[in-house]
Amino acid sequence: LRNNTKVNLKASRVQLLQEIVNPVQKRLNLYKLKISLASSQDDLAKSQISIPGLQQEIVEKVKDYLYEATINEKFSLKPHKLLLVRTLFWSIVPLTVILLMVLNFVDFPFSSIFIGVPGILFIVFVGIYQFFAFKKIALSVSEDFLILHSGLWNRKKRFVEMYKLQSVSLENPLWYKRRKLVNITFHSAGGDINFPLISKTQAIPLVNFLIYKIESTEKSWM
Repeated sequence: LRNNTKVNLKASRVQLLQEIVNPVQKRLNLYKLKISLASSQDDLAKSQISIPGLQQEIVEKVKDYLYEATINEKFSLKPHKLLLVRTLFWSIVPLTVILLMVLNFVDFPFSSIFIGVPGILFIVFVGIYQFFAFKKIALSVSEDFLILHSGLWNRKKRFVEMYKLQSVSLENPLWYKRRKLVNITFHSAGGDINFPLISKTQAIPLVNFLIYKIESTEKSWM
């Protein structure tokens, strides 16, 4: 309590604003903000200010201070269901293998009941959790902002001003080509922000719009 920290924050240096809350904290009106600043390191987490325990009205005042434009979400993009399949595979398959190995090596009466049943229930829980977490992932677009939504328990919104982006890149791996999917990366002075598995037909107009916003602005991003 004796160590007080004071930070002078210049709004133009802010590259990313994160608003984080879970259902319990939302009920108690306690939000957390993370502010990522422009840095020479290509990592938004390296130069970050974390402010927990803020009321929602204070969060809105911080947004009003940092941003001149109003954040109005016009439309949202969702990742392809292949992301859900990939997430389920890498979470459920290893757990299933571990459970089968344990049941194979452990030999005592009713082992399949005391180990197998809880193990299966846990695997089902993980699958359901991943499904609903996937449903929460979205990339929203407004006139001046990108808003990235994620998280099922810890619900996170990440706000990025378009004019502060330095560039936007698309990655189209060979195994995505048949499905016409791309990964999109937003490059800023504070680091890169990735959004996976977007339809190419949706990604290209968005990239063109973002490039226009980057090139047409006269605002300073630092």
